[in-house]
Amino acid sequence: MVVKFDDQESTKPTSKAFLEIFFAIDKDRDEEITKSQLKRYFETNRRDDDLIEVS
Repeated sequence: MVVKFDDQESTKPTSKAFLEIFFAIDKDRDEEITKSQLKRYFETNRRDDDLIEVS
């Protein structure tokens, strides 16, 4: 699975922003993101599902 990033600007350092988003998706804290967790995050945060590409 590949996640493409959109072009949103961020004032946070990249690694901190990445970790915040990662753990917002990884609710069970097992350090793995499943397709269903990612889909739920996108639905909850009104993100575009077209940014998820299964490979």
